[in-house]
Amino acid sequence: MDTICSGCSAKLATADVLYSSEGQPLCAACNAKVDLVDTDKRAAGNIVKAGWSGLGGGVAACGAQIALVGIITYFFIAIAVISGTYALNSLSAGNERFWKHLTPGQRTMVQVCAMIGFVLSALTLLGIPFRIVYGMILGG
Repeated sequence: MDTICSGCSAKLATADVLYSSEGQPLCAACNAKVDLVDTDKRAAGNIVKAGWSGLGGGVAACGAQIALVGIITYFFIAIAVISGTYALNSLSAGNERFWKHLTPGQRTMVQVCAMIGFVLSALTLLGIPFRIVYGMILGG
């Protein structure tokens, strides 16, 4: 019994049928195209996660400085800077293959989160969170 490919409408022998994640029959060429698009969408998701990681690293760096945990603060700063840089670099020209799968709102959110992570990291390097909190506690 022959099956029809849902991508290109080619007739397929039973042994040659592959299936999409939705259960549609595909030939090998159409399956490769679908798999490539799915992989690109996962990469786009990693861009969003990197943006949020940049923000989280900046917030964690501020919190770590306030909690006086020492060198761990600088690891959080590194996380914020590296994640933010990756996210912003991934949205640059030449990487359209990946970020075209993001909505304009997601792209804006990635940029905003990465930039806030950079600002929080810079403030932490300057000791601002420590000065604010302990200045309020000591009344200075």
